[in-house]
Amino acid sequence: MKKAIPLGLFLVFCLACKSPVVIDTAIKQIRYGGRAGAQPITSFLIEFKVTKDILVQLDSADVVTSAQKHRVQQQLSAAKSNTLLSTIRKKGSYLLSLELSPDNIITTVPDARTNDQVTLYYRINNTPKKLVLEKFIEKQKTRR
Repeated sequence: MKKAIPLGLFLVFCLACKSPVVIDTAIKQIRYGGRAGAQPITSFLIEFKVTKDILVQLDSADVVTSAQKHRVQQQLSAAKSNTLLSTIRKKGSYLLSLELSPDNIITTVPDARTNDQVTLYYRINNTPKKLVLEKFIEKQKTRR
């Protein structure tokens, strides 16, 4: 009986601390241009859900690839919508797009990484949060 009380309190605590932002999918997409010699464009698409009506603001996003760290501009939109958002106020599904380019490299990373890493800095009701993603579904697209 004594062991059941702390376990029950632990479960209640875990359920109370559940994050209102839930990641559905994280995709690394490489698009190849239609002409010979065109450089491929790499982008990261992150689909997530907000489960409560709260204020979510994205501050910045860093992407670390094989030997470079990028500070990228994020494009946030509601799922199945073309309208760009700066903040989220309602629960629902959202899409975050991060596109890499040679212009947004901020540093080189001394150790070569085999996997990519995306770090999102955001605020929930003005409380700073950080989310690190390291596993992605890889897709390739070719334009003709």
